[in-house]
Amino acid sequence: MPTNSTSMPPKLATDICLTDRQMSLSVNSTEGVLIGAIIPILVLFGISGNILNLTVLLAPNLRTRSNQLLACLAVADIVSLIVILPHSMAHYEIFETALWFRRFYGKYKYQIIAMTNWSIATATWLVFVICLERLIIIKYPLSVRKQAKLFTPLNVVSIIVLTTFLLTSYNHVSHECAEKLFCNGTQYHVACVSIDADRWFRNEPNPNSQFMRSLVRYAPQVNAIFVVLIPVVLVIIFNVMLILTLRQR
Repeated sequence: MPTNSTSMPPKLATDICLTDRQMSLSVNSTEGVLIGAIIPILVLFGISGNILNLTVLLAPNLRTRSNQLLACLAVADIVSLIVILPHSMAHYEIFETALWFRRFYGKYKYQIIAMTNWSIATATWLVFVICLERLIIIKYPLSVRKQAKLFTPLNVVSIIVLTTFLLTSYNHVSHECAEKLFCNGTQYHVACVSIDADRWFRNEPNPNSQFMRSLVRYAPQVNAIFVVLIPVVLVIIFNVMLILTLRQR
């Protein structure tokens, strides 16, 4: 879960030392290969490709409405690739054993997840808008000017960014984390509990309100519907309609 903006303060260091497995930030070796080895390559090519796209799309003579939306999509992709890097870094021993990185990653892991989900959701809905605009241009060319005056790129992107933030913001409060130093202060470890868990730290009753627990329990389902299911289905429908329209012409 995302830790709340503030984690529980770290407790005094103990002389008990954790094993390498207990200190590992990877669930298993497969995750280490996929996230630790493959993701950095995808990030490198993804950021490089999107920067090249921006240099073309933002050229003075190419700043059309469609290109502005595509440029915003490239920015959203770059942000999502950047914020996913800490997850990949956590699978390398040099970072996994570094006290400064463990503190940073342990405290902000769920905020990073929230940022990743937010940027991906923004990119998904931008793809939807771009597909819709292409369909309207081909199918209803006379209505393009009216649409352009009302739904400017600034208005469209602002609505998408704000809406997707609201849909993914539950990640910021979905978990509470407790920090502790082991091995005489040389090992930093964080344990997190979901806000809607039945039991809390030290097997105590969950102190969170029923509203917060319900929010964290059902928000992921709402997020899946409005960030994944609906836009993906609509993009497929719009592309099929676009293909059929082009075939008719």
